[in-house]
Amino acid sequence: MSYLCSTTYNATAEHAVHPLDPELAIDWTAESPQLSARDAAAPSLVKARESGLLPDYESCRSFTTGS
Repeated sequence: MSYLCSTTYNATAEHAVHPLDPELAIDWTAESPQLSARDAAAPSLVKARESGLLPDYESCRSFTTGS
């Protein structure tokens, strides 16, 4: 995994999606994964989309291309 750091770390700008959300379709190998309180309280992918937590394609494209 790689991270692009354009500014210093800002915990208030960080968001999470529930890792066991079926829409993510991740085949976890653990039978009963242990989640942190933060991950357990995270919204589903649909709720994160609906609430505007996730960037859209154009925002990401503008960020990476600088336009």
